[in-house]
Amino acid sequence: MKVNKKQRNSMIELLRIISMILIVLSHYSSKSGVDIQTLPLLSRYFFELTILGNLGVDIFVLITGYYGLKQPFSLNRIVKFVLEVFFYSISIYLIVNIFSGGNIKIIELIKSCLPLTFNIYWFATVYFVLLLIQPFLNKFLNSITQQYHLLFIVVLFTIFSLLKTITTMEFYGNELTIFILLYSMGAYIQRTNKTVSKKNVLYIIFISLFLILSTIILDYICINKNLNIKYLRYFFSKESLFIILLSINIFLLFTKKVFSNKIMNYITPSIFSIYLIHENPYIRSFLWDLLRVKQYSESGWVLILNCLFSIAFIFIISLLIDIIRRELFEKHFLKLISKPVTNLEKRIKELLDESKKALNKGV
Repeated sequence: MKVNKKQRNSMIELLRIISMILIVLSHYSSKSGVDIQTLPLLSRYFFELTILGNLGVDIFVLITGYYGLKQPFSLNRIVKFVLEVFFYSISIYLIVNIFSGGNIKIIELIKSCLPLTFNIYWFATVYFVLLLIQPFLNKFLNSITQQYHLLFIVVLFTIFSLLKTITTMEFYGNELTIFILLYSMGAYIQRTNKTVSKKNVLYIIFISLFLILSTIILDYICINKNLNIKYLRYFFSKESLFIILLSINIFLLFTKKVFSNKIMNYITPSIFSIYLIHENPYIRSFLWDLLRVKQYSESGWVLILNCLFSIAFIFIISLLIDIIRRELFEKHFLKLISKPVTNLEKRIKELLDESKKALNKGV
């Protein structure tokens, strides 16, 4: 089935949903307060598998690069993203304090009103910066040949992924550096539009999963033998050689099929809200206590069932909340500010053009 250029491939939108599932899964283990070392064998292995949340993060940014390379700069898109983050940060803080009978503290309120400034959501903050530099990054990537584009990726990948995985040295990289690398990789896949055989993709996925699972087993042995496991943790990080390779090949696998589904394409704009709601600091502890993760952690199979229920619960409630927000608030509010934002965008472009002309005259 052919998809209109203005429509998104629902197969990739499905992958976006899967990436968020992996992220929520990782928070199930890391934010629920369960002491992994006290768990029985099955529960412990299950909790170790949830570290694949970093795989979800990498896939999410790859998708941004894949779509973002061909997107013209839009201030409206950035404003829409910022308003969504602000909406949940402020509304959750106010609702929690009102219903809990707590006092609204000025400092906490200011932080909630400026979530990107105070890094309430680390992913949203880094993603926001990525959106700001996206037009410049696109300009750079589109101005170089495919060979130099690939070389740029190889240099970043070698310094901030390969060498770090092997040596554990930081090389002064950070989350933004990795996001730029992943964005460039997604953009390269979009630009080259090369097909890779399904057999080769599945082969690399199998090898990556085997290495990751082997590392989990070694991690478990190190815990029981009281050995240092710091090095093994690098295999699970966002910048890990294996996690990045696995995310790329899973992404390539999903680009092989193209179809459009109206329901899925309607739901996916709300996927990011799942992160904003369940990872809000005023919701987080209450949520995992409500889902009784600690209570069910002693039994392996019951824990797995509780995890599946928890993910479904978080997804359904968050999606319903955000669909209401989109229909009642976002749709109408964006119409009100669309013209002023567009005018501001035009003015910024005019100022940039004037600056460019002035610089050219000076030269």
